[in-house]
Amino acid sequence: MVSRGGQRCSICSSRPDVVAAVNEALRNRTKLRDLAVQSGFSRASLSRHSQKCLLRSALAGNRQRKVVLRDRRIIVVLPRHALTGDREKLLLRTEYDLGGRQICNLKPGQEIEISPVDLRESDILIEVEFEQCPLPNGSTSSDAERNPERPNTPHELT
Repeated sequence: MVSRGGQRCSICSSRPDVVAAVNEALRNRTKLRDLAVQSGFSRASLSRHSQKCLLRSALAGNRQRKVVLRDRRIIVVLPRHALTGDREKLLLRTEYDLGGRQICNLKPGQEIEISPVDLRESDILIEVEFEQCPLPNGSTSSDAERNPERPNTPHELT
């Protein structure tokens, strides 16, 4: 990093392995005086580096990890239903234009079903999975769907 005076940070201009070791020590909250003894950098340099350079590099790393939503669609993938035989469904939920602005945000029930051949390389797929949960009476949710005559409550009327 270059400071206001035009000088480059002495730590940032060191070898990459030295910069990584200093940054790691600073993230681990090593005392500046101990780190100064170990590294040979002054406490003032270490302090400036931790306050200016380390923060900026962390923010830049965070920016690189973010998903850019330009020209992307968020699609929910619902699984095939085992009992009814419904096929897997792809539902468009949100779409973004080239500028990253949201141009389509559909509410539940308004989703647009799309065909697998219409998927784009830039699409973000969110796959939904369901698991069987035991009901209070010991049966599973699939048992209840197969036998709707039997009440699912633990307190059956006799």
